Amino acid sequence: MLAKRHVMWAPWTDPPGLEDVLLRLRDDGAFLSGLILRGGGSGVRFRYVAELDVRWRLRSIRFNRLGVPGRDSGWGLSVDEDGTWRNDSGVEHSFLAGRVGLDMTGTPITKTLLLRKLDLAVGESAEVDVAHIMVPGLKLERRPQRYTRLGDRDYRVEGPDSTISYNDDRPVEDAVHEFEVDEDGLVLDWPGHFRRVWTFDREAAAREAEQIIVKRHEKEEKADPNGSIPG
Repeated sequence: MLAKRHVMWAPWTDPPGLEDVLLRLRDDGAFLSGLILRGGGSGVRFRYVAELDVRWRLRSIRFNRLGVPGRDSGWGLSVDEDGTWRNDSGVEHSFLAGRVGLDMTGTPITKTLLLRKLDLAVGESAEVDVAHIMVPGLKLERRPQRYTRLGDRDYRVEGPDSTISYNDDRPVEDAVHEFEVDEDGLVLDWPGHFRRVWTFDREAAAREAEQIIVKRHEKEEKADPNGSIPG
């Protein structure tokens, strides 16, 4: 994975929206920042920031409802090396005890974190408990999930449906979803729920950089066709 990835997803269906995500790797782990915008009703503007260790395990995550006044507009979680989860006030969430993964409604980015953490071989499956966060209501639950790597970039997840939207009043039931990721494990499209609408194109950037270098050399050669070195 590159040291930095910047991607955007949009909902597959109405209401319209956009998620802008920046994932940055560091020597001591990874930093994740996302902005979720959703239409419908009064709309939603929501930001989250998370830090992970070198094994893709969550250290902390912070949420803010943008444009919502009052103390309830922000909320955070942290987890220590012993797997003890606490909120901003230091209150322990004992039902999350252990090194469970992180999953959030409304975004496919947490699938990348789980896949990186599990590091499955093709054909391999693994069961994992996750701290599931309903966005933007911030309802917190512990849920079981099962991941299977179907191919080089294809996966299946089974368990309580983590795609149920914040504005959907359907009960959460078990579901099966199959999805494809790119070379860095970031979800491409999640049929019925998310579309990748933009990402930084590394190959295009490399071609552009090469063209700039070639043009610069051509300009220098025209300025000094003999290739002499100034004295």
